Amino acid sequence: MGGMTLQGKDRIMRAVGMILAAVLIAFAALIISGSATESPENPITPNREQLIAETATARYEGGEGTATVFSDTVEYYENNKEAEPQEEQDPQEEPPDDKDSEEDEQDEETPPDEEEEITIGDEAEKETDETEEGASGDSGSGEEGSGSSGEGESGSGGDGEESGSGSGSEGESGEEPSSESEDAEFAIVTDLGDYTLVSETELTGDLLHFYAYTVNGGSDATLTVRYRHADDSGNGTVLSGGKNYTRTLSLGKNYFTLYAKSGDDQITKTYLVNYQAEKADAEDPEVGENPPTIETNFDGRTEPVNTNDFIFTVKATKYDGTPIYKNAIKVTLDGKTYTPESGDRTYEYNLHVDDPTFGDEEEHTITVLAWDDEGNSAFRTITFTFQNVGEVIGTVRVVLDATTIGLQLDEGEYEITKGETAASVLLRMLEEFGYTPSYSGGTGKAFYLRGISRSDVAYDAVVSDELRSCILADGIEWNGSTDRDSISEFDFTQGSGWMFEVDGHYPARGMGEYTLEDGMTVTMRFTLSRGKDIGGYESSGSNIGHLSQYCYHWLDGEMIDLDCHQYEVVERVDPVVTDTELTDGYILYKCSICGHTYKEILKAERPEESEPEEESEPESESESEPEEESESEDESEPEEKFEPESEPESGG
Repeated sequence: MGGMTLQGKDRIMRAVGMILAAVLIAFAALIISGSATESPENPITPNREQLIAETATARYEGGEGTATVFSDTVEYYENNKEAEPQEEQDPQEEPPDDKDSEEDEQDEETPPDEEEEITIGDEAEKETDETEEGASGDSGSGEEGSGSSGEGESGSGGDGEESGSGSGSEGESGEEPSSESEDAEFAIVTDLGDYTLVSETELTGDLLHFYAYTVNGGSDATLTVRYRHADDSGNGTVLSGGKNYTRTLSLGKNYFTLYAKSGDDQITKTYLVNYQAEKADAEDPEVGENPPTIETNFDGRTEPVNTNDFIFTVKATKYDGTPIYKNAIKVTLDGKTYTPESGDRTYEYNLHVDDPTFGDEEEHTITVLAWDDEGNSAFRTITFTFQNVGEVIGTVRVVLDATTIGLQLDEGEYEITKGETAASVLLRMLEEFGYTPSYSGGTGKAFYLRGISRSDVAYDAVVSDELRSCILADGIEWNGSTDRDSISEFDFTQGSGWMFEVDGHYPARGMGEYTLEDGMTVTMRFTLSRGKDIGGYESSGSNIGHLSQYCYHWLDGEMIDLDCHQYEVVERVDPVVTDTELTDGYILYKCSICGHTYKEILKAERPEESEPEEESEPESESESEPEEESESEDESEPEEKFEPESEPESGG
């Protein structure tokens, strides 16, 4: 029994060995069959996927940015992917019928749909080295295996010829160059893009590292990389680096322009890297030597907000008074970022708060951040209370003012409901005072007041000489058209019309889009020059006349001097004084800002009649000299000196 057991075990082991040998043979046969029908993995495929990526996530030392890379290749590849040559199959081997194999081949031929991440720095250099090892063409096949060969990637000096990875020999691979390599477009590969970086947190020592090179160019292919800061003059500085470049960035806008040329093919790409300093925050509300100034319509406000949708305005200026534009201003409400809906220099944000979850009041927080390109920034925190008071939320004051034509009209106070617009309240006011309005749009959208009419409303209208001179100097057409019963657009001038002001600010939106709050004052002002005469030109969106502003404003019955005149002498006439003529002269001054003029009169005066007395002065001096001498000789002799003079008088 023991012997039989050993023999049985031996038979079993031999059987198992034969089965394993058969399995290995079958597996080897499958591998050989697959190698004859399937093309080897293309070492260029990962690089090709990299080249067609429209965007890439660029990681720097300590930060991230989005880079646009090689977008021109996408369209070419999509149009030509079906024309790629199919690998020849061995005529002795039939292609496998396995459906899974067919699906795998389709997956290999289909370009990737998802964008690929390209890292910058050490990882980017690794990928660049891998790209250099492979050629830009597809692989050819050899007798015992396959290898790839074709044009190497071009650096700044041109294309080189480097063999790709593969088991076939270089000569055999070069005999059958891929048609894709021959037809591929000349292009620039770079990890540069349009993005924003923050100093100290995303770059070390302000140094930006990037790569740039050309592909699919000829032996004469060249690449020039030029850097220029927004404040620099000229064309900038040419950078050297082969394929890997380093540049010290300055705060603000940094431009990188890449010029590539190969034969008749030329490519120019420009990228903007916005390099910013660390910005102010709640803990450090001012950063830099000259932080900006931030003004809002909530400054000094103590009363609660009682409407869910309201307008928040922001005006930010640099230390020298120049404006900061909306792309350098960030506004949040309870952590949510808002973008301005309208405005020019003074920006208007539509903010929204929900009704309180519990009770009738709830506190909210607005933050405003503004910065410039010189490393200065400012941060403000504004806290307010929202109060749910029901439908009627308060009152507003409505005023009609036409000081520009010498008229102050009417005003009234009106209750408003939640969400009511300026247009709605205005129409109620006009109806109360007996005006007939002419307007377009509706009270909730695109409202525009063309004019108002009422019997003799413009009977006493008159334009002051100062305003008329500004309008004429501005080159605005004076048409003289008037109607004693109406005040409408294009009356008097081609630049006239009605504009509305809310609490001293001219909104850059229509009255139908302006939601009112309790305590506001809405003033309708009549202008003759698209707002220049009433301080609303910037918000009018107009471009009319020769002058950017007037040095006077005509508001609420007064002509207000803004004290901004810059007078220059434009004419001088000297006075004329003759025996028969006496004419005054003058000096004419003109303001270079608003064109206002005034004259300084130079009075014409004849010489004084005391001139004959001046001729007799020498005699009096000669007569007085002995007197002075006698006084110096003896101070006690004056009485004797005047005695001879008195004698003739007494004798007379």
